[in-house]
Amino acid sequence: ELHGQASLWGTISDEETLGLRYMPEIRMFWAKGDETTFDVSVIAQAMTWGGIDDLSLYGDTMEAELYRCWFRRMTPQTEVRFGLQKINFGPAKIMRSLRWFDQTDIRDPLQITPGVRGILVRHYFLNNANFWLWLLYGNEDVKGLEIVPTSDHSTEAGGRFQYPVPRGEMGVSMHHRRVDLDKWPRRHSPEQHTGWEERYALDGSWDIGIGLWFEGVYSQIRSAGGTEYWQEFLTLGMDYTLPIVFGIHVIFEEWVGSSGLDSCSTRQDFNISAISVSTSLSMVDSFSGLAAYSWDESYVTAYVSWQRNFDHWASVVGLFSSPENEFGMYHGEGFHLLITVNH
Repeated sequence: ELHGQASLWGTISDEETLGLRYMPEIRMFWAKGDETTFDVSVIAQAMTWGGIDDLSLYGDTMEAELYRCWFRRMTPQTEVRFGLQKINFGPAKIMRSLRWFDQTDIRDPLQITPGVRGILVRHYFLNNANFWLWLLYGNEDVKGLEIVPTSDHSTEAGGRFQYPVPRGEMGVSMHHRRVDLDKWPRRHSPEQHTGWEERYALDGSWDIGIGLWFEGVYSQIRSAGGTEYWQEFLTLGMDYTLPIVFGIHVIFEEWVGSSGLDSCSTRQDFNISAISVSTSLSMVDSFSGLAAYSWDESYVTAYVSWQRNFDHWASVVGLFSSPENEFGMYHGEGFHLLITVNH
């Protein structure tokens, strides 16, 4: 099967930009017996963008790359997926402490994010418990919340186990990788060129009329001389759908974290509160709004959007306000328009 998505976007903030992206996808599927299936997905991404000056593009950039390319074998209880893929997990919605492998932004209607190269194995037990195992290779760019890249030509490995509990589920995760300390300006041991990072996480979610969840993560980067750097993240969240008109879905999350060097008594702390509201206005129209406040840096991030969805195309109009130094499309104050067509 051949599918595709074309998207046109324009942003007006401190400068005007215009972009075009096309993502063709080839999917193949076949079965072996009654219980084993195989499928392949290949998605390419071609895009161009640039500034707008007097109705003409300047400084335009063009890129073409593989976005996803994986092969999967599935049985009723086990899935094995190999290739360039998306790996994400955890119950948090807005500020994800468990954002280990993706760069997904809740404000992005298309949820575009780079993938990782590797093998993922997932097994599901009959009581709804499940475990994940992954082995990654060739992912030298910074991923998720990482502050230092993985060493070239090295493997990463980790796993996750989820288990049902009364009215919810809990999970424990871990990940190990070799890091390139030469690309980390904050290191304090210049003689050490490589190090190791260990991550450990505990998360849970419950439905008790309102949804409740948490994600807690601890990681440490160490060299041969001992621990270099540590990080702690904690996300607490809740959501509820108010029975008004078509239903108003409200999400609230609190994100706190600390980090520091073992050789230094100082530490860096942050605390961010966020609320998201979304609702359907009609069969094709929806509205969403997001606001976040950083208590330690005293700044507000806000985003509101109106979206129309039809069978083969959709449009999104958004207004945003965020710090000028924020990375990505939504920095500063401005207006955003997105039109997508699917075939």
